[in-house]
Parts: sequence; structure tokens; C-alpha cells
Amino acid sequence: MLRLLPGAANIPHIAKTEKGGDDAWAVVTAGLGALVVADGVSGWASEGVDAAAYARALVGHATAVLEDKAEAADPRATIRTAHHATKMPGSSTLCVAVMQPGGRLSIANLGDSGVRLIRDGAVVFRTKAQQHSFNTPYQLSHPVSESADDAGKAETALLVVRPGDVVVLATDGLFDNVFDDEVAQIVGRTVSERLAAPAPLSDAPYSGGSGGCCRSSSISSDGVCASGSSGSSGISGSVCASGSSGSSGSVCASGSSAGSGGRASSGSSGRGCGSGGGACTRPRLLLLRPPLHATNGHNHYHSAPSHQHQHRDHQQHGGHVCHAPALPPLSRLVTSAAAEGRITSFHATAVARALATTAHAYAGNPCRRTPWSVAALDLGEPWAVREFAAGGGKMDDITVVVAFVV
Repeated sequence: MLRLLPGAANIPHIAKTEKGGDDAWAVVTAGLGALVVADGVSGWASEGVDAAAYARALVGHATAVLEDKAEAADPRATIRTAHHATKMPGSSTLCVAVMQPGGRLSIANLGDSGVRLIRDGAVVFRTKAQQHSFNTPYQLSHPVSESADDAGKAETALLVVRPGDVVVLATDGLFDNVFDDEVAQIVGRTVSERLAAPAPLSDAPYSGGSGGCCRSSSISSDGVCASGSSGSSGISGSVCASGSSGSSGSVCASGSSAGSGGRASSGSSGRGCGSGGGACTRPRLLLLRPPLHATNGHNHYHSAPSHQHQHRDHQQHGGHVCHAPALPPLSRLVTSAAAEGRITSFHATAVARALATTAHAYAGNPCRRTPWSVAALDLGEPWAVREFAAGGGKMDDITVVVAFVV
């Protein structure tokens, strides 16, 4: 029976390295495996609210459901339960994927985090980034108002997967900076290189069905928090937010909290939030590049794109199906290595790390053409043309969870 073999990596926003950013993620080994990512929106910071705490609590509640129900868990119902159980102020995106019997991967995604399914060097399925407007993703929040987003708005999909497929769950820090075809290329190249390298000394943290927590001591000199580097904690799930640890799972997120999301001023053409601490939809705030611009007295924030420009033929199938250049037969490589016991969570973590470090490098490159710069230019506004005519990435928290289907 097919199951997920996972690994994860996280790089916080460069201005939030000590605090650790607002992303949270989980790897659940109960049943056939499940994956979760969340991106807390730090527009609440001006009200003294820790967006990372909300995202971590949300993922913690989702993990509890997934551990209890295992492969019988419904991703949308999991989102709904986690949302209702998270009572602290805040808001976050949430994406859940559950491996089910019969080679089916069930997905639910709310917001601009998402999923890519890679098969033999090509992205064959992708979720859409859900946004109310530029830089304002769908988000679960508390307190809940009548107009707030909820699990009913989540995009769902049921995919038939094959041995050797690679599943990538990530926050927008990856998808805003790296095009899908390059995501597929990095996956194929890294798997090939790592399988050719000497085997790791251990398979932490997911060997033997145990989970692990990515603590601050496991953050390397290049700022990457790789879940595979922390050792076993004997927990069946791993809720990650570098630098902190949870009780029922292992909560790993690099540091404590800060935010990649933010709030526009109350006069910013529908981007602002009401006063008084009520629930509302908050756009993201970028702390470094690109800068905040004032136009006609209103604050404008650069945001994540709602789609990626592949400049390739594609068709609609529950998401965009993108055809990337062919790589060596990745599925056969993963399948044969799994049959020989040569592929472990170490390799999945290595792929996640390669994707995260690439996205981080592109985020800081003002001349790199990225999905972020393309989407900004599509707005046609003077500030976007001025800032992104030469390209440019989006500095953000980056969380990547990778799983081989074996």
C-alpha cells in the first residue's frame, strides 16, 4: 500500500531569523501519512498579536485530528475542526494533504500556500493561490465574523498518485519565488545527486514512525531549519515552527514569531482592517525588499501572485497542469531506491532544503525574474513597473514539506 515518506525545511524571513517567522508545518506518520503547512498573517502585530502562535495552534489542532483519524481523515473537515478549535486572535492560511488507501492523495487548501505533484520531471498538478485581491490571501481567523473565510472555501482535490511521485507542500515563500518547471527540475536533480551520495548515518526524524522537532539548535549556518536534522522525539506527528516545541506533536518553526504578513492602513482601498480587534482579512506586509510605496495617500503592498506564468501550454484539471522539460525518469529512480531501502526521509529533507535555499536566494535577487515580479508587473501600476521591470523576488518565510510516494 502506498504511503508518504516525508521531510521538511524552513528558512525564516531575513529580518525574523531570531524570532523564526510565522510559518508552521506538520508531518504526521499515522496511517499512510499526512502533511500540513500554514502561513500566519502578521497584520495582527499592530494589535500586539503573535501571528505565529495562531498558525502553530491551528496546525497543532489539525495534527491532532490527523493522528486520530489517520488515513480516514478528510482534509476539509480537518481544516474546519482546526479552525473552530483555535480560539486565540490571529489568522493564517492552511493546506492539508492526506494519503488514503488505493493510491489516492486527498488535498484541501485555503489561501496562497499550496501543493505541487511532480511526476518524472514535470508538475502534473498544482493548487491555485486563493486571494481576495492582490496580497490578500484567503485566511482562517479568530474572532470569526460573518464575512470571514472558512473551510467551505477551501479548494479540494482527490489525486490518483503513483509510486515514485513527489508531493511538495509549501507556503508562498516558495511559489512566489520559483517557477513550477524549476521546482520540478530541482526535485529531480537533488534526488539523483543524493541517491548517488553515501547513505546518511541515520534516518531522523521519521524512521520507525516517530516524529521530530526542528529546534533552534538544528538551524544551520545558512539559516535553514531542516526537520530531518533534529533526531527522533518519539512522537507520531511533527508540528513545526522553528525554535519552539509543542506538547502533543513536535512544533517546529525557526524561533518564536514575527510576521511575513501585514496590514495596510485603514484607508488603503479595501486592504485595511477594521478597528476593535474583530476578525478581518489582512494583506501581507513586506519588511525589506520590495519597499512600501505611497500612492494617492494610500499604502500599497506588493503581494503574492495568484498564479504562475509558465509560458508553456497547459490545461485545466483541478489546478494548472504544467508541462516542464523532461528529466531522467524520477519515478523509476525513487521506486527502485525505495524497493532497495536506499531512500529515506533524509532524501526528502534534502529536496525540501534545496527548494527552500533556492527560493531564499531568488527572493534577495533584484534582477531575478520570479512569479512574484511577473504578477506585480501584471498589475500595470507605475510602482510595480518601477520596482520590477528588471525582476525581483519576494523576501518571506519559506517552508517546504516534501514527500515521496512509496
